[in-house]
Amino acid sequence: MSRIVNRPGLTLLELLVTVTLLGLLSAMATLALPKPSTAATSPATKIAALRSEAAHARAPRTATLVVDSAAFDVTALPDGSLLGDTMLVLDRLAGVPRAP
Repeated sequence: MSRIVNRPGLTLLELLVTVTLLGLLSAMATLALPKPSTAATSPATKIAALRSEAAHARAPRTATLVVDSAAFDVTALPDGSLLGDTMLVLDRLAGVPRAP
């Protein structure tokens, strides 16, 4: 007669249930995290995103920046340079906005 040997370990079903539960828990934890608000982004971050979008689309893109509670229109050109309002002192290549 053959003898059945009990080996310690996990069955495939136990492993599958464990991985599924961990996936559900991680999904719920991810959904519980707060999303970053667009109002909290800095002008430098908005300028970088605007430049990237203009370069990718190969067309000028315009956005409104708020610096020191004043709104300014900024246009990013496909070559990476920036054009801004005359009241906004803006370095065309570095993209550093400074209020007057």
